[in-house]
Amino acid sequence: KSDWAISRFFVDIHSDDQFMNLTRAEIAKVEVSGGYNSKNIIDWDDPGLVTFWQSPPPGHEHHWIKFTLAKLQEISRVWILSNPNDADGWLKNFVLQSSVYGQVWDNITETAIDNNDTFRNIIDFKPVKVKYFRLLIKEFIGYAAQINEIILYSPGQPELPKIPEQDY
Repeated sequence: KSDWAISRFFVDIHSDDQFMNLTRAEIAKVEVSGGYNSKNIIDWDDPGLVTFWQSPPPGHEHHWIKFTLAKLQEISRVWILSNPNDADGWLKNFVLQSSVYGQVWDNITETAIDNNDTFRNIIDFKPVKVKYFRLLIKEFIGYAAQINEIILYSPGQPELPKIPEQDY
């Protein structure tokens, strides 16, 4: 018994909850059609929730965010966060696209969103095996589109860490 006793915890290894069977896809490179601070699109820490990419000002027909994945992999879910404090910058009409070589883009039809009215989009779709993935923004609310974070998910479970065989 000591001061450390208050920090004890237990891991429930018999829970009936199921793992979501998704892992984050590894993104090697992010490119954008223009705008400011594209590095903030995959800034996944807590301060990252308030940093963002902003598209070029009005006058451009469409804006896009292109992801080059670290390897050919399946993508089946995308999590998109726009301005959580105000509708200014929310995506209104958009679609996710896939490409084999990053040049010709195929719409993932079940991801086409028209008249979106929220800052957070979690989009599940039939897995597509790709190396290049793109968000095509057709219309947004306000002065410029704003993306605080985008996370791409692949089906599967994360690798189990190697447990040390000696004391640590």
